[in-house]
Amino acid sequence: MSKAGSVVMLISGLEVGGAETEMVQLSEELGERGWTVRVVTLLPPTGLAERLRAGGIEVSGLAMTRGRPSLRGVLKLRRRLAQWRPDVLHSHMFHANILARLVRKLVRVPAQISTAQNIDEGGPWRERLYRWTDRWADLTTQVSEAGAERYLARGLVAAGKMRVVRNSVDPDKFAHQPGARLQIREELDLGDRFAWLAVGHVEPQKDYPNMLRAFAEGKETQGDSRLLIAGRGSQLDEMTRLAADLGVEEQVSFLGMRGDIARLLSAADGFLMSSAWEGTPLALLEATAAGLPAVATAVGGNAEVVVDGEGGWIVPPGDSSALAEAIRRMVALPRAQRRQFGQRARARTLEKYSLTRTVDRWEEIYRALLSQSRERTRIAG
Repeated sequence: MSKAGSVVMLISGLEVGGAETEMVQLSEELGERGWTVRVVTLLPPTGLAERLRAGGIEVSGLAMTRGRPSLRGVLKLRRRLAQWRPDVLHSHMFHANILARLVRKLVRVPAQISTAQNIDEGGPWRERLYRWTDRWADLTTQVSEAGAERYLARGLVAAGKMRVVRNSVDPDKFAHQPGARLQIREELDLGDRFAWLAVGHVEPQKDYPNMLRAFAEGKETQGDSRLLIAGRGSQLDEMTRLAADLGVEEQVSFLGMRGDIARLLSAADGFLMSSAWEGTPLALLEATAAGLPAVATAVGGNAEVVVDGEGGWIVPPGDSSALAEAIRRMVALPRAQRRQFGQRARARTLEKYSLTRTVDRWEEIYRALLSQSRERTRIAG
């Protein structure tokens, strides 16, 4: 075991997404700092698993099936924890959080932390499970102040057992790349047109119908601008048809899943997010780290990342007209003022959401909980 300590990260799966990427970069950084890190997934490990293994982090799965609880999976996790004897069991997202709390009744783990990534993780019955199992977690964390306030207000977490640990970004990876800007803009035939970029799974959470309607509503006043959407999902075909129905199919490009988001951010002039709900989206942090001004909906931690009127504009969710007006205003701004918005957004992200700062915070929490565990053991024994 390393001198720093050992941690098992438990997560539903490793398909590319904000929560998954956040957990991966945390695991990598902890490994660099001397922690022994293992990652366990409820579903078969795919997607980001190879990135973890390439960094020397052990990855395994519990062979569960999506939507089906598995006693065999629970017992498999219990056996692994009994063998590894980690200092910390750190779970991420609803299903892993509940499983981590339950398995702690079967095997001793000094510290258990549950990280909730969204302001609302799925309705009343999930909230009841959070309340009922809270007794077996040492700490629950939220990625935004808004999320933490909601969980406490609804009694999902006992007073004193909630912390805010923000999602994070490595700002160096998303610094502006002038060469990439020229290359991508040429590849996509953008010319001098204003280019919006949206990044995220094409799923109901991101509310792309709202974005497309807003973009179509303002097309007469925003010039020959373009909208680039990077992501895939169950609504992709539907959104492609909607763009055609709205008459903006020539201005909207669905790019699919991309592995060059940093380069796309360098090519864009503004970032657009129309989500119906969020935690603190990694895509927005990456955009602000790249120095892009943003227009985003007032959900989750978005308004904590982008201060309205300083790094962009925050608009009500589901309000296509308000979103269209913010789009129009951003396109109409002089380039120097947009650059100033982007610089403010990047400065705020570096101050509050840097990867180094966030991992420092996690280490502080791990060590405090382990110290408390040792003290309880000393008193009991």
